[in-house]
Order: sequence, then C-alpha cells, then structure tokens
Amino acid sequence: ERRPECLINASGIGYYGDWGDEVLGEDARPGTGFLAETCVEWEKSALDAEELGVRTVLMRTAVVFGKGALQVFLIALPFRLFAGGPLGDGNFWFPWIHLDDMVGMYRWAIENREVRGAVNATAPDVRRQREFAKEMGKALGRPSWFPTPAFALRLVLGDFSSLVLDGQRAEPRNAQAHGYAWRFPTLASGLALSCTLSICASAAACGGKSLKRGTATSCAPAPAANTISVIEGASATMRSAGAASRSVTPRS
Repeated sequence: ERRPECLINASGIGYYGDWGDEVLGEDARPGTGFLAETCVEWEKSALDAEELGVRTVLMRTAVVFGKGALQVFLIALPFRLFAGGPLGDGNFWFPWIHLDDMVGMYRWAIENREVRGAVNATAPDVRRQREFAKEMGKALGRPSWFPTPAFALRLVLGDFSSLVLDGQRAEPRNAQAHGYAWRFPTLASGLALSCTLSICASAAACGGKSLKRGTATSCAPAPAANTISVIEGASATMRSAGAASRSVTPRS
C-alpha cells in the first residue's frame, strides 16, 4: 500500500482559546469553546496518520493577509469609511501571517523532514489589536481612533463575538527552531503590501482613481500590470510548492 510521506493538517490558532497575555508555544494547552474544541477534534483525527508511519504537521493558522483575502477586506472596510479603530478595548493579541508566508510555510513543512506535530503559522511580530488598528490606519492613510464597543459586537455577533474579541499571543517557535525565513516578518511590511494591492484592485474597478489619500500610494492611471504581475508571481509560487509536494517519495 502506497502512503504519502507527509500529511499537513490545516488547523487554526483558535486551538488555544483566549489565555490573555500568556505566551503560547506549540506545547500550550488547548482552550475551551466551540472553535478550540473543534480544532482539538480536527487535529486528533489527523494524528491517526502517525500510526501509519505518515509524518503529520498540524498548521495552526492565524489571520491571513494578502491580496483578495476576505479578512483584509472586512477589517479594512471601516477604516476606508473613516470609522476604523480598536475592537472593544483593543487589548487582546492579534496573530497574523501573510499569504506568501503561509504558502512558504507549507512548502517548508513538506521539504523539511524534521518538522512534525503542531506549528504556529503566524508571523513573529504579534501585536495587540489596538496596535494593529494603528498600523492598519497608517497603511490606508486613514484615522484609527474610532473604537467599536465590545457590547455592540456581542449584541450583533452573539456567541461568535469571541472570534473578534479574543486573541492569542502565539509564538511560531517550531518554525523559528527549524529555520523558516519569513518574507513578511513585521506587521508594517505585511499590511503595506496587502492594503496597497487591495486599494489598487478597488481603484481599478472605479476607473483607476486611488481610494487612498496622500502620496504614499498612487493607483492612477491603472494598476492592471501590477495586479497581473502579482497574480503571476503567486501562481508560480503555488506551482513550485505543488512540484515540491509531488517530488516527495511516498512510503511503501
């Protein structure tokens, strides 16, 4: 029977629940609540592959930034409407990772046979949400002082409000120990590209008019060539990662 050498399980950083300011490595205990308990059961099923001799990696993914990312669009929307700012008191931690590093980390896990078990798929620069809001405002050229009260989020989202009001101070210790090199290690670098590409895409739909004030970003007359280059680059990265996964010799 032919078996793959490696199974990468797409889990979530919500595995840890909300532990406040506690620093969370991959060996931290799981949290409670729907999301944490779902991640625990999901990973438990994936680990059955270890009994068959298949190296298993549990990717606990944070919020992913990148062109076209739904999270970036939803988070950026109030800022574009000049109503952006902290969520609740903004004191909780906000782990994140750029799409390029997410793809890179999957490839790294496939190629590096020493990597197994849980991996915190986050950038090393984890900030509190209020600091993230400030950086988002800078990237978009918008104010970032308008808070969204926690009670309003709980009223609208109910039990799901924990998804936007709870955070994890998760550190990517496994990736750091095994030499993964981030393309976007800092929040400023990750947001700068994500927000600029998102603005340019919106400007193209509006006839080439930039949606950002100031001189930091200009989308006129049309960003089509840049957008195509980004898409081609991402496609090449994905094809390369796919080739790497196919080149792994399966077990007998």
